[in-house]
Amino acid sequence: MNKVNRIYFTDSPYPNGHGIKEFKWSGRIDEDGQLWFDFHLVSEDYDVDDNHLSSVDEEETVSNWHSKVVWDNYQACTLSSTYWGDNQGILLDTTNAPFRFQELIDKGLVADTLPLQDEDDYDNLAFSVYVLGHDSCAGHRFVFSKTTD
Repeated sequence: MNKVNRIYFTDSPYPNGHGIKEFKWSGRIDEDGQLWFDFHLVSEDYDVDDNHLSSVDEEETVSNWHSKVVWDNYQACTLSSTYWGDNQGILLDTTNAPFRFQELIDKGLVADTLPLQDEDDYDNLAFSVYVLGHDSCAGHRFVFSKTTD
């Protein structure tokens, strides 16, 4: 089971994920009166919890995605709708209904559902990501839990 306050990448050489170094959740209302949420996340360095690196010989036999040496070269992940300035964030509702935080707990948030339907969809993603370099990302699902705080 995955722990909270960490980001995980399927089949990476770090199955325990990475701690969150920085997280900012903000909202904005656009010129049409629509509510958008923006997220900005930076992970801890990939190898911060790792006690050893695999040998260079061992690393030559695996893909970049499975190589700790490659991951450590890129240091950390940034996933953001605000950092690079060319992403849209997540549109909450276009029906002009009042927003209620309870809806986040009940339904969560979904963005850029896969498969993307059109090539132009890649130009209008909610987030950009830097994992092993700059890349695109989609298929986001956010789950919220109510706490006593």
